[in-house]
Amino acid sequence: MIKKLVIRYNNIELKARHYFSNISTNKKSPAIIISHEFGTNMFSTARYARYLYKLGYHVFIFDFSGSGSGFSKGRKSTEMSVLTEKEDLLAVINYVKSLEIVDNNKIILGGCSQGGLVTALVASDLKESIEKIFLLYPAFSIPDDTKRGSILGKKIDLNSIPTSFRTIYVKLGMKYVNDALSLGPWEQIKDYTGPVFISHGDKDSIVDVNYAIKAHKIYRNSVLQLINNGRHLYLFSAKKRALQGIKEFLED
Repeated sequence: MIKKLVIRYNNIELKARHYFSNISTNKKSPAIIISHEFGTNMFSTARYARYLYKLGYHVFIFDFSGSGSGFSKGRKSTEMSVLTEKEDLLAVINYVKSLEIVDNNKIILGGCSQGGLVTALVASDLKESIEKIFLLYPAFSIPDDTKRGSILGKKIDLNSIPTSFRTIYVKLGMKYVNDALSLGPWEQIKDYTGPVFISHGDKDSIVDVNYAIKAHKIYRNSVLQLINNGRHLYLFSAKKRALQGIKEFLED
């Protein structure tokens, strides 16, 4: 079953969906929250939710506010950044934890690309309250790319950051750049000691696979799946292999 949701906090309205089966409603069950990529929306993460809820999980997907293509309200794309997406994810986690049908000791986070970076940072902040995380082609490259003055191929003069500018996908603002420059993900993510599954394509032209390899070395308890000939935004066989890897990781 699928239930449409609106999660509100401050002046933000997050559109979300809750996937669940009869298995997961018979008792308090674990929950998975999946965060989407830059410039996409929850219809991208739905392809993972449709598979994972059948394993007996409550699965929640949502649109980040200001994502550029989602239906959440309250924030313009020029006001969005990795840090505002952290705030959105924390609001979703708080909502999920408030549900009587969810086992609060078994909250699992998943994230794709920029959503993977957001997921990793939030898990580090919450530490023991997040049981496991899985990261698909996580964009740990964002701070380095920004420091080089490049955001999804758009060149930015860091000495004169524009108030707004357009990437291939989304119109962004100065906040996105400044917040990305403030991040130190390698130092931050090492605080999370729970199990981590990382999946990355070895032919990813957007986020170099070496970022996933480095994250795998930094995490104390991680599994790295390298998808042969895999590219960014998994499709077809790459998606199938990633889902099988996630399933095995969750069952371990």
